[in-house]
Amino acid sequence: MNLEFLTNLESWILAYLLNSLWQLPLLFFAGWVTARLIGRTGPRAEHRVWAGVLILQSLLPACSALPWEWLRKTLSWFGDGSPSSSARVTVVMGAGTGLGVLHLPTALLTTIAMAYGAVCAYFLARFIWRCMRLDMLRREAVAVSLTSEAADTWLRCAKRFQVEDV
Repeated sequence: MNLEFLTNLESWILAYLLNSLWQLPLLFFAGWVTARLIGRTGPRAEHRVWAGVLILQSLLPACSALPWEWLRKTLSWFGDGSPSSSARVTVVMGAGTGLGVLHLPTALLTTIAMAYGAVCAYFLARFIWRCMRLDMLRREAVAVSLTSEAADTWLRCAKRFQVEDV
């Protein structure tokens, strides 16, 4: 593999992790407040809120870690609505120094990225394994036939709790 690609991948993973540190708790809090506000509408709406929060917690750190130069270049094709003969001011400064910037060793950053990749691979393999087991369990399932007394109790409970098609 190309060394530049690996360096870019490592930078993207670390940016994803860093953005996750502040975005995940913020999204969780927003989801918790929303779920509390709509709690009376029922579990279906609350489930949709939490499913949306989970999807956002997965995608938002990834989107914020993407390079957005392509969007700026695309939007510049359409122009900004200002006349083309407008004056422009350009200020060029030196590289400067980063005072107070946290510098971590490259080996540590690489180790963090590799550990994150290994954890993700482990949980992906575990998820695939559980899906295969669930499919096997579903294929081997058989319908339960209740005795007359158990069927009567079941119907009474279903009517009492207003549950259908269970």
